[in-house]
Amino acid sequence: MQIKLNFKIFILALFFLFKLGYETYIYLMIFAMLHELGHMLMGIFLGVKPKSLKIMPIGFSVSFMLDSENYNEECKEFKKDNLAFFKSNILSIKKLMIALAGPAVNLICIIFFKNTTIVYTNILILIFNVLPIYPLDGGRILKNLMELILGRKKALDVTYVVSNLFMWITIIATGYIVYWSKNIAYLFIVLYVLIITIQENKKYKLRKKIYKILENYIAINED
Repeated sequence: MQIKLNFKIFILALFFLFKLGYETYIYLMIFAMLHELGHMLMGIFLGVKPKSLKIMPIGFSVSFMLDSENYNEECKEFKKDNLAFFKSNILSIKKLMIALAGPAVNLICIIFFKNTTIVYTNILILIFNVLPIYPLDGGRILKNLMELILGRKKALDVTYVVSNLFMWITIIATGYIVYWSKNIAYLFIVLYVLIITIQENKKYKLRKKIYKILENYIAINED
């Protein structure tokens, strides 16, 4: 597994350290790491190999090597003709479980820890990650659920619409938080959300073009 370091971490870490305080920032990084460890352990348990671990100013991110053999494999043990839920495949269920594992770790920490700072940092990590903005955990959970219910193509459209809607909601909400708390460190969070949404929008448009090409190819061959 590769470990990738974002060198901007050294500049932004100093800023977050100054604004959030030493103790809060350390706890934030520790429990962000545990969050990603939850994803990693679930992936390993499900037979999905970790590919890389990225170290960023506001946490960590783990990626996996997806097993292409599972893409067209039906969930035979759950298959029911009248339930749209089972129109997808095993890989979607694996990715859904991996996405849920990280927030589950933070929820467990919130329940069992009594330290106020620990609870506070885990609440922050949990709320941020469950936002239905792809590729945050919430966006991944939404996308994989929609794949199971609607199939991959429609799931792509639903995820695109919801991600952009919540991006603007997050921007507006963060503006109020910054005004109320006088802490501009939150602006880096909303900037991060904006950047990843723009990047995913570009990927979405590319995937739509690919789907269109495939549809035209199939239509021509059917004729």
